[in-house]
Amino acid sequence: MKNATSTNNSTLDETILPPIMAIRNLTELITTANTANAMKMAIIGALLVVLIMGCIIGNLFVIVAILIERDLKARPQYYLIFSLAIADLLVGVIVTPLGAWSTVTRVWTFGVELCDFWISIDVLVCTSSILHLVAIALDRYWSVTDVSYVQNRTPHRIFGMLGIIWLLSLLISLAPIFGWKDNDFYRRVIEQHVCLISQQISYQIFSTATAFYIPLCAIIFIYYKIMLTAKSRFKRERERRKTISYSQRDTKIQGQCGNLLKSKTEINADMKKGNEMIQVSTNQTFEGQLQSDSTETPLNQTSLQSSSFHSSYFLNLFFID
Repeated sequence: MKNATSTNNSTLDETILPPIMAIRNLTELITTANTANAMKMAIIGALLVVLIMGCIIGNLFVIVAILIERDLKARPQYYLIFSLAIADLLVGVIVTPLGAWSTVTRVWTFGVELCDFWISIDVLVCTSSILHLVAIALDRYWSVTDVSYVQNRTPHRIFGMLGIIWLLSLLISLAPIFGWKDNDFYRRVIEQHVCLISQQISYQIFSTATAFYIPLCAIIFIYYKIMLTAKSRFKRERERRKTISYSQRDTKIQGQCGNLLKSKTEINADMKKGNEMIQVSTNQTFEGQLQSDSTETPLNQTSLQSSSFHSSYFLNLFFID
């Protein structure tokens, strides 16, 4: 009978004590003489609320925009962004509020089962978010380096990438539930009312390496390759434009030189033609005058012939090439 009573008392302590501790901690923060500490926790709580609301509203906007806009829905690469927004939305809806409450109250009040669930969801969505960034970087790299990738980027291919992302994230997050956790995990939650991820060294190395460090190095390397590819393309494009500019300038100069040569030839031809026309007109004029004066006296005829001779001589001197 005493054992049953003690068991019931321990169960009541486990279920009632954490909320009482949370309320007591909040009361101490409000009524304590250390106002600086209370103000600090109040500021932290306000910032966490703003962060949570921003995370939820921002990701909801992204999800709604992709669902409404037909152009975005028709592009498979936006499926990656849609899935990333869902993962980040889960962070804002589930992970961050529970973590913020635990931070402000300085006690975990939700029991062992919810602690396991919260840690698993935390690892799942955070790992998934990072792996989504790796997938987006790979998609951009293949789009830049492989011409046929854009045509082969079908929804089935993107869904395959998303399946790999969520499967890897799920395997990493469920490992502690299946036993990969330290021996003090449940004691911390029950006795100390603290919910922490498994403190086993092997799991921490595995989770941090696969969920953060390796993806981070991959993202840095991929964007470095994208930068090199973009730089190489920019250099080739600049050289091509320079070559086109030089060829256009040479063509323009050649055309101007041809026009100058053509103009000079036309001018010479026009001058020669004009001289010939002037000579013919002058000869016809003097021949007409000689015919009209043929009936005059011999003296006048002789003087006219002399005058005609001198005139034709000077005309031929100035106008005949």
